[in-house]
Amino acid sequence: MSETEKLRKGFNAGYVLEQHNPELTRLLHDSMAESSDPYAQGFIKGSRQYVQDSLHRSAGPHQGDTLDIDHQSKERNLERDDKDSDITHEH
Repeated sequence: MSETEKLRKGFNAGYVLEQHNPELTRLLHDSMAESSDPYAQGFIKGSRQYVQDSLHRSAGPHQGDTLDIDHQSKERNLERDDKDSDITHEH
């Protein structure tokens, strides 16, 4: 098995184990931290990647989504202002 394959298998194992059993992942992570083995390095990177991905998922709406919502709100307020000014001018 090539080093690239070991790294990939370790990464995938670290990612999936972090998802399902973070406590066990921490124990294994600590025991592999000083290793130069490609599988161990991949495992550590995979577990870190899962944590990073889960933080992004739980961060809420993306900045772009918020801007779209704000833009839509402003448009609605402008429409309301136009309707209010039409009512005022009729009297």
